[in-house]
Amino acid sequence: GIIRTILGNFTSVFLSVGRQDYVARMTFFRVIGLTITIVPLVIFFGLVGAGYSVLISVFFEIPVVIYFSYKVFKIAKEWFCIIISLSLCVVCSIVFHINYTKLLYEKCWP
Repeated sequence: GIIRTILGNFTSVFLSVGRQDYVARMTFFRVIGLTITIVPLVIFFGLVGAGYSVLISVFFEIPVVIYFSYKVFKIAKEWFCIIISLSLCVVCSIVFHINYTKLLYEKCWP
């Protein structure tokens, strides 16, 4: 919820500069992320998997938001690379957390 709230502010910014196509692309990537992850995670984790799927779909959107922010605000390329790297680290940590939860789940409930 918190991450989506932060990204929602960018939606308003992009609409205010007349770039509705950016908002549509952001939504498209989030829907693609949800479509790819929802079925496998719900099958494996149930309701918790649905929550993970929504969280991961938001992280699919982060690089798109950062790229369009770069285009709108003309951020320095060095900062752009740092922000992209950090968003990839966050995605990797989520994947690690999902795998750790699976391992913990298997040990506690055989």
